[in-house]
Amino acid sequence: MSPNQRNFSMQAEQVAEYEWEEQFDARAWPIKAHVFFVPFSLDLNSLQRRGKYNTSVFIGGDWQPFYQWEYEPSEVELKARVKAELATWKAIGSI
Repeated sequence: MSPNQRNFSMQAEQVAEYEWEEQFDARAWPIKAHVFFVPFSLDLNSLQRRGKYNTSVFIGGDWQPFYQWEYEPSEVELKARVKAELATWKAIGSI
């Protein structure tokens, strides 16, 4: 590799982590969420990685693969989406 070339990792990297308690079903659920950037290509002209943002949520003793975003979600967006999924996770026995 020449000195002018940059080494861009194409591995997933964690870009954010959030923790909070969510009130659901007469219980306070401790929740942890991770946001990962997962690159799938490298634009050789601009040297910018392109990819998706994947999230995973720890609730009820297990990590749940959660949602894939086109952009890095804000904490508010992530909390709202998690809250909206709690009833579904309970119905399928994930929590």
